[in-house]
Amino acid sequence: MNYFIKKYFTFDKKFFLNKIIPCLCAFFLVISVSLIISVIVQNDAIYATLDKNSDSFIHIKREINQGVAFSMLDSSPIFASVIQFISSLIFLFLIFFVIKNPVCCFFLAAVSFGGFFNFFDRFALKTIDGIKTTGVLDYLQFSFWQPVFNIPDMCVVGGSICFIISFIIVFIIDASSYTQIDKKKEINLFIDTCFENLNIGVFQEDFFNIKICVPTHNNLTDISIDYIKNMLEKISVNIKQINNIYLTIGPGSFTGCRIGCIFAKVLKTINPDLKIYTVDSLRLQKNNNSLSIIDAKGKKFYTALYINNELKQPIGIKTMDEISSIAKELNIPIYKNYENVDIFANFFLNKSDFSLTNLPFDPLYIKNPI
Repeated sequence: MNYFIKKYFTFDKKFFLNKIIPCLCAFFLVISVSLIISVIVQNDAIYATLDKNSDSFIHIKREINQGVAFSMLDSSPIFASVIQFISSLIFLFLIFFVIKNPVCCFFLAAVSFGGFFNFFDRFALKTIDGIKTTGVLDYLQFSFWQPVFNIPDMCVVGGSICFIISFIIVFIIDASSYTQIDKKKEINLFIDTCFENLNIGVFQEDFFNIKICVPTHNNLTDISIDYIKNMLEKISVNIKQINNIYLTIGPGSFTGCRIGCIFAKVLKTINPDLKIYTVDSLRLQKNNNSLSIIDAKGKKFYTALYINNELKQPIGIKTMDEISSIAKELNIPIYKNYENVDIFANFFLNKSDFSLTNLPFDPLYIKNPI
């Protein structure tokens, strides 16, 4: 029950911004403009003043349509209505369960709500030229084309065209963000969940085929599995095809250290041949001679001192005054909280520091979890 509530009744900011907001914008745009113009066109006094000159590029031609635009179902209006309603539902399904880009969601929502408006408009009672009737009210016509449209029709047609164009553009941009996997070579997964960002990537030899850095905002547990799953889907890699995992085990966030380790252990149970290589998180921001520190809260920092690329003393917790004193005495730089550090570039610089690790292994907490 708790899992069900968390999965389906927990506010998802990403879902809200990428799907709900575009859908609401499309809904209010389609419905408000459609209702306003429909009311105007049905008013005989206003209708009499509107441009009906067929030579005009777009002009008014008010008529009732029982069928569906761009279909061969005009002789079967009930069947056409059913098809229209089901199509609109399918588009909504695609928005919420398939399409991810907010621009694509907006255009597809315009198509869907345009279809829904026409469906319900079909049953609304109207008075046209003194005659009470039902059916879709069409009122816009182009000088170069015989069919008559309304705003929902134009949303369906225009939204479909814009959706296809935007989908192609998003696909091209998305595809350019990664390099195709060579299935003949080892596939390696890098995971760093120890600090403020979720850093994940798939690499072969000495370059990342795909890499993602996502701010966690204290929702690492919710997003990590989804991001890893989506990343692997983009490059058509199955979990069982991964040969090696390179994992940071801490110190850092207690939750982050634990999540990364749990994920690696689960993959190891799925694929016993999987090799797990681990390293402490401080090594990924070190230089040959440096102090690498990560916020440990309470004005203290996890601290590692490296001289000639070697750890000179066990990782500990120090205050900023102590760290500054050591750095000044040894005349070495301080690398703090991955600031101005490209973690993916540093990964290859420090890849040799990762060591093969067998189960069981634990996160490197340094201080006890709260």
